[in-house]
Amino acid sequence: MMNKVTFLTPIHVKNKIRLGRTWDGGYVIYGPALQSADRLLTYGVGWETSFEEAFHERTGKPVLMFDPTLFDQPAYAKKYRRLLKRLQLKEARTLRRETQFWQRKFAELKTRNVVFVEEGISPEKNGKYDTLAHHIERFRLGDETLLLKIDIEGGEYGLLDHPRFLACLPQVNQLIFEFHDLKNRLRDVEHIMRLLDPEFALVHIHGNNYSPTFVAYDLGGDSANDVMIPDVIEVTLVRRTIIPQEDILQTPEAYPIPDLDYPNDPLQPDLSIRFL
Repeated sequence: MMNKVTFLTPIHVKNKIRLGRTWDGGYVIYGPALQSADRLLTYGVGWETSFEEAFHERTGKPVLMFDPTLFDQPAYAKKYRRLLKRLQLKEARTLRRETQFWQRKFAELKTRNVVFVEEGISPEKNGKYDTLAHHIERFRLGDETLLLKIDIEGGEYGLLDHPRFLACLPQVNQLIFEFHDLKNRLRDVEHIMRLLDPEFALVHIHGNNYSPTFVAYDLGGDSANDVMIPDVIEVTLVRRTIIPQEDILQTPEAYPIPDLDYPNDPLQPDLSIRFL
């Protein structure tokens, strides 16, 4: 039967909280894990820092944010010239103002120890992309416990199961990331989740409603066992050893959870997850 996708079925825990805004950019985490995290590392900022700012405001602890795409000068110059060539002067001014706003924003955040680094993450060092291991070494994080968030638009495949990345996870107490393109990568998702499962428990799942859903057919049975799955999902995993037994709920939760989950696109209904 396919009416339950076990590798995406969370354990149900108390004390989950939301950090960041109530639409795209906010994430649900296991609150008690904040106490033992020394720093937040995030990859894939994408012009949205409410999660990082909320972490810092709640804990007072430092943040490192990575993204190699935001101020890509050749791409920016090309786009700006294209707008001018088309006489789209208003759009060109808007592009310049937005870029200047974020340059000032990141400079202000740096004064609060919320630091932006114009690099990305990759299984191997390649140009503006570097490994988690190198970032830990370079920023002298070897003795720190890390909360790690990754949203890199499909780059999670090939990274989350790479031996060099996995070797860094003993420092991580909570791991938040997005899976993209599940309709084509569901077996890859299963492989990664089963690889992480011995050390990390899945405690939360949410469908990103900016993307559609798809049907996973139970080819060996009838349509009653087909399941509808979001093409993009957000997941939160927590190190099993830091979840006390009294925080584990015996009654299953229905997702999305009211007052905790919110639609990424506030103009569209949130996605119900019915395969748990």
